[in-house]
Amino acid sequence: MVYRGRGIYSAGLFLNKDRASGARSSSWQAGGQWGAQGSHWFGVGAAAGNEAYRILSVSGFDARFRTQSAYAFVSKWVTKGSGVGLRYDFENKIDVYNRHAFVLSYFVDF
Repeated sequence: MVYRGRGIYSAGLFLNKDRASGARSSSWQAGGQWGAQGSHWFGVGAAAGNEAYRILSVSGFDARFRTQSAYAFVSKWVTKGSGVGLRYDFENKIDVYNRHAFVLSYFVDF
């Protein structure tokens, strides 16, 4: 995570091994946001990777997915201690489903 001026930036790389199946998976994420506390924030981010794990049940099976996702948000203070936010999320679980989500929120800063 890096703080530079009015921006906050983060990135990560994740490497995993499932204990039950021995399958390996990996993913990455990167994002940034710009603004100032008590005024406004705007941010974007993206991620991608693959999931690999075993479902433990009576008839266990292996789960394998590739995923891509992105988000964008804006938050704006409307009083000294509260504000509103709008967020959009996109998730593409490749060959399984796509998810689009909008979130409108109200927050109290204390």
